[in-house]
Amino acid sequence: MINKTSIEQLKQTINIVDIISSYIPLKKSSSSYKANCPFHDEKSPSFSVSLAKNIFKCFGCGESGDAISFVMKYDKLPYPQAIKKIASIMNFTLEYDNNHKNNLTSTLQKKINNNLSLNDLVNNHFIYNLNTNQQAMNYLLLRGLTKESIQTFNLGYAPYSKQTLSFIKNNNIDYKVAFDMGILSINEKDNSYYSKFSNRITFPIYSNTNIVGFGARTISDHKIKYLNSPQNELFNKSKLFYGYNLAKEFIYKNNEVIIVEGYLDVIMLHQVGIKNVIATLGTAFTKDHMNILLSNHKNTKIILAFDGDNAGNNAAFKSSLLLSQNNIESYVVLFDDNIDPSDLVKENKVDIINNLLNINNAKSSIQYVLRSICNKYNIIRPYDKKRALDETIEYLNTLLPFYQDEYKQYLANLLNIDVVHINQLLKTKSFNTPSKTKSFNTKDILEISIIKTFIQNHELYTAIVNYLDAKYFKFHQNEFNLIKEMQLKHPTILEISNDKNIFILKDKISLEEEINSLKINYYETEIQYIDNSLSFEDKLQTVALLRKKIESLKNTSNNS
Repeated sequence: MINKTSIEQLKQTINIVDIISSYIPLKKSSSSYKANCPFHDEKSPSFSVSLAKNIFKCFGCGESGDAISFVMKYDKLPYPQAIKKIASIMNFTLEYDNNHKNNLTSTLQKKINNNLSLNDLVNNHFIYNLNTNQQAMNYLLLRGLTKESIQTFNLGYAPYSKQTLSFIKNNNIDYKVAFDMGILSINEKDNSYYSKFSNRITFPIYSNTNIVGFGARTISDHKIKYLNSPQNELFNKSKLFYGYNLAKEFIYKNNEVIIVEGYLDVIMLHQVGIKNVIATLGTAFTKDHMNILLSNHKNTKIILAFDGDNAGNNAAFKSSLLLSQNNIESYVVLFDDNIDPSDLVKENKVDIINNLLNINNAKSSIQYVLRSICNKYNIIRPYDKKRALDETIEYLNTLLPFYQDEYKQYLANLLNIDVVHINQLLKTKSFNTPSKTKSFNTKDILEISIIKTFIQNHELYTAIVNYLDAKYFKFHQNEFNLIKEMQLKHPTILEISNDKNIFILKDKISLEEEINSLKINYYETEIQYIDNSLSFEDKLQTVALLRKKIESLKNTSNNS
């Protein structure tokens, strides 16, 4: 159970505009914010949000309340789940009674709040130094940034180490705290502190309205061009985007997000009016990134806009695999000749950028993956063509049948073969069967974790396994059946058991929650593929039955 004091602390920090704007686009109107009401159909906005009063009110349908009641109604969640959702949005750590596994002491929460304040203080120091250092300012101006963009993104300059150490000392900041937050580093030779970011442009990174870390680019010839804050309780680069705090409104508006590689690319595109753009923090686009976008922006189209070099192609390939295998509409744009978006903006080639980023001119992620695989082989040679065909079929079998059908002719054209050969191979494999090779990341973390839990916890196994059907497993049916048949010495099962990268679920409640998620995914897929031979009435009845099952599973998870 969530601690009541923790809930009250959360309520005191809630910014209703931030919460509601993570669901629907809000527009400033006098002292309030307006939007079309999400709870009834309307052509002109009658939905009002007051930041001063921390409430919303629809003058059309009468719905009103605070941020918590909004989330409860919008997401159809009970009160505790709405609290958890808001805490997640705000990067707020809830406390639990009864030694809950996610419990953090109030001391640690206070530490987190203090560290957020430290980041603000340090960022103000960096901003001051940028405004008083002409060399650093000229670096940005020569890159094409305007002073307005520099101010909008709160860019700064980290001076040489001695100045930062003086700042830390003069503000009575504990060196150890500054080290933990990545502001300082330690010299291993004499255990002395020095500034992590020295002679670098700084880019504050936000989670909602809070600065949780920094990126920094050298303005000298330092061999390490970019640095990021280290991982800590505030900063996890696999779950953060640069520029998202400014882009989210425009992502809602356009129902489209552009993901680029660099901080300067984000800023320069914003500068010319392309504001639905964000970047990962020097890391690959991960499943966590994908889930953040999906949870906040349902059915949003994703454009991957990367450099056309080897690193950009590799990032585009991996990201395209992840997105396409999760049935997300996504596209790939590669910038040729080592010219990135910031270069094009600087050269005033905005028309070229707009043309490149137009979805109608981009390759879908599925097209990109298929073409990338084929490009690995010399398909003029029959044996290489067969290898390319095998690998592309392996990939197609990880996609929904609809996409297999849509792109098989495209693959046939790439390989210059008759589509009948592709049809024959697709028919020999069932939808989303586990890959016999490890060419693709078809291992599903949720499924494989459930299976490992069954292997290592016999009590949970006997309590649940007989009530779970293999059909719910999209990628790991074979492994589940091996467990059900008690073939615990099978090589595949031993490999899973010994893999330290696969976590196990500690208790029955956690296991049941994840199994419910598995079933929900299964039933949602069933809705997409209802038998077309059914009558319209039968389809409606089938959909209603599946929806009822989904709602029942969600309610079970929410009440646990």
